[in-house]
Amino acid sequence: RLIVHETEELKTFLQEFPKLWYIARDTNGQAVQRGDVPVGYGNDTGDLLKAVDHATLGFREGDLRPEAVVSKIDTKAGPIQVITSTRASRDENEGLEVNIDMQVDMARNPDGTTAWIRVIPVLIIVIVALLLPIIIVMGVTTLVTTPAVVRRSLAGLVAIASQAGRIDINNRAMQLPIEQVPSEITPLVQAFNHALARLGQGYDQHNRFLTDAAHELRTPIAILRTRAELLTEDPQSARLLQDIERLSHLAQQLLDRQLLDQPVGPGEVVDLVELT
Repeated sequence: RLIVHETEELKTFLQEFPKLWYIARDTNGQAVQRGDVPVGYGNDTGDLLKAVDHATLGFREGDLRPEAVVSKIDTKAGPIQVITSTRASRDENEGLEVNIDMQVDMARNPDGTTAWIRVIPVLIIVIVALLLPIIIVMGVTTLVTTPAVVRRSLAGLVAIASQAGRIDINNRAMQLPIEQVPSEITPLVQAFNHALARLGQGYDQHNRFLTDAAHELRTPIAILRTRAELLTEDPQSARLLQDIERLSHLAQQLLDRQLLDQPVGPGEVVDLVELT
């Protein structure tokens, strides 16, 4: 007796397709069926279909009987033929149903083995035909989109480079923004900002040292000048006064230099004729 055991997979499939029907026949002619089997499928399939391992059965367009699949399966009870479908009639279809079934049959030798010498060239042609459109589309897409993506990603970098070109001694405290910079370039911009900050601090420390030194020198120079003027007039005293004047002039130059280095506002045009 032919018996079909309902496995967990079959139960799950039945929950998804409750209108499933099937007919299973063994080589002795015993059959077991389940569901609403359409008229015509329950009859004997004949010697031809019994020898078929896999096939799809269908009827003309006006016939409401659905397409079914015929497949031969090896079981513990021996080989059986199963005819099945997920619906009992075409009018049970809700809208549009698309079934795609592709089978590949390769050339064979007289002994039944695959004739690879004839199959491989055709297989290569098929693979190239399938991949060539994809390669062409990807190549065209890359050529079209890559320049735009690169320009967009480098737009912020170009702006940063332009801003960096405007940095000079008067605006050495400027920092380059990193909001529109690509993430790969952000560490470089941050390192550049840190370098600018260190250079600015070093420059300011240097200027403060020169300014403090110039101020500190003015008092000792003034004392030296006063004491030198009290000395008797002789060549040595005259040379000493000249040296003191050079020191005073040097200290004043240091102060003037610091004043010139101070940031100034926008320039103003002055008519010297009107001032006279």
